[in-house]
Amino acid sequence: MSESLEGQLLMNTAAADDAVQTFVGKNYGYYQRKWLLAHGSIKGFNVAAFFLGVVWMVYRKMYLYTAIVMALLIIDVLIETYFPLPEALGKAITWGIYATFGILGNMIYKSHVDKKLNEISTAFPPEQVSAELAKQGGVNLAGAWAFGVSLLVLVGIAVWIIVSEV
Repeated sequence: MSESLEGQLLMNTAAADDAVQTFVGKNYGYYQRKWLLAHGSIKGFNVAAFFLGVVWMVYRKMYLYTAIVMALLIIDVLIETYFPLPEALGKAITWGIYATFGILGNMIYKSHVDKKLNEISTAFPPEQVSAELAKQGGVNLAGAWAFGVSLLVLVGIAVWIIVSEV
């Protein structure tokens, strides 16, 4: 490989790394380690994704994934409501969902980051890419709080309805 081609590859890699860092924000070091640790496979366990699930997805601005997962969770609740499962199986499904978030969280986030970087770099002129990466990336703390509180309120209402019917 020629020196100029190697230099271009290093510059492209450095530019790509800078773009990812701009998009991810302050926890870039954590994600970089996870993504490098298991390149091309499951990217390690994400504790925040395990405990917070869809709230973590909103925090990381993965709104499409949040909508898909919420739809699947609603379908799961409807199925379990109309076709009651044994308690042990219901708990196993719940813990399986939590574990899936924890195990696949970093991989899903990496896929999201790659997709958004590609979209932004092709949709905006080079001089605007960095600003747009910072704008569309990072985190949405207020959205995560609002979403989390809304979920708690909805669950509280559902529990109240169920308990009041008994």
